[in-house]
Amino acid sequence: MTILTREWANVKADVAIIGGGIAGLTAGISLLQNGLKVAVVEDGGTRKAASWINAGTVALQNKVPQIQDICLAAIRVWAELDQSLNGATNYMRAGGYRVACNDDQIEALHQRRVELKFHGVDCEIVEGPDVRKRTPWFSQDVRAASYCPYDGMASPLRTRMALMNAFDRLGGLRIASHVQAVESANMTTKLVTSDSHAVEANYVIIAAGAWNTEVSRMFGRPVPTDLKVNILSVTERTSQFMKGSVTTHAGGKFTLKQFANGSCILGGGYSGVGSLESNAADIDVHELQKNLQAQCEVVPDLESLLLVRSWAGFSETAFSYGPVLDSIDDNARVWIILTGDIGFTLGPLFGRMAADAICGHATPMFKNSLRLPENV
Repeated sequence: MTILTREWANVKADVAIIGGGIAGLTAGISLLQNGLKVAVVEDGGTRKAASWINAGTVALQNKVPQIQDICLAAIRVWAELDQSLNGATNYMRAGGYRVACNDDQIEALHQRRVELKFHGVDCEIVEGPDVRKRTPWFSQDVRAASYCPYDGMASPLRTRMALMNAFDRLGGLRIASHVQAVESANMTTKLVTSDSHAVEANYVIIAAGAWNTEVSRMFGRPVPTDLKVNILSVTERTSQFMKGSVTTHAGGKFTLKQFANGSCILGGGYSGVGSLESNAADIDVHELQKNLQAQCEVVPDLESLLLVRSWAGFSETAFSYGPVLDSIDDNARVWIILTGDIGFTLGPLFGRMAADAICGHATPMFKNSLRLPENV
């Protein structure tokens, strides 16, 4: 149930979650299933946050080697999540190709294959004429491609809507507001919203994405993150021609996928312009042109498609200390989720682990490796 700020005064809950994206809602659902009362505070009216503007990539090959085990676990959770939501996320794991266009990139593919093999994942590399036989949609510029069966995709919009519906059905409260101040006393935290209402809770999960630094500062421990304004584009619908696969690039900035409805989503982390202070994100035309050119150089058939829309939105960027799930207070009652720019892949896993930590279940997976550094 969504509560508009004008319709309520104060709410008491076992757990308050700041941020109604994929991680926050997944945590909320798990907590509700454990019998706790949960309130999610989310001011999502502008829909500029990562769960709204993500390209929907759920993949291994475009992640750094240090977090392969975490990403593998996250991909397994995605399959479970989609099943529990009766396929509503449109999650599909048809595998993915990571392309290479020069010698250095080909070498990087082989190195990546070794790294993934160490984690029990077998990838296949095709080179030369075999690339066109296997993937005829790639251009002659693509000299090699690495296929990973674990790469996949889901619809960001459908996923978030399905999670909101599941959260509501279980009796969760979604509060359309944003947190302006925090008061703590007697093991209870009060979140004061911008219109002076309050949410009181015994535990808090901060899952605010690009706003994590701002929110954590209210709790006396500002956790540094960097802001990224991402650009995405979507084409008109066309016949399926990429066999449901995800494409990434050994050279960096590149994600491409075709959803079930035939639309192609072009991403890769090209930068837009904007700031949290202005709460505005917009397209950088030169960056957009570079993105579209890079996509068409790999998949020439994109050139004939109508570009329906391009847009921009906020996300955290990756940070030197990696993804985080940790408490930021002395009593382990305030938890923060930091997933950087791979939050779509990690969100469901981290949401579940945060719920497990609060419920006192088995020690969350990877708990020690996900702690904040002592100097943060």
